[in-house]
Amino acid sequence: MASKQNDLMLNILANPHMSLGDFQSVGLSAENTSLEDENTYLNSTIITENPLFQNASGEFDKVKFH
Repeated sequence: MASKQNDLMLNILANPHMSLGDFQSVGLSAENTSLEDENTYLNSTIITENPLFQNASGEFDKVKFH
């Protein structure tokens, strides 16, 4: 899949309070928003350093990511 201007997963992580309708209202759409492949996210510090995907020791936990 070709990358687009916006990434849905990263936007959701950065703005957990927003609904899909909120994202639409600020201009995210199917035409300008995509999801990357798993390896792209596994190599992103935005994902690997996010507490949602870390174990009790603060290390990235691939099981939590899935």
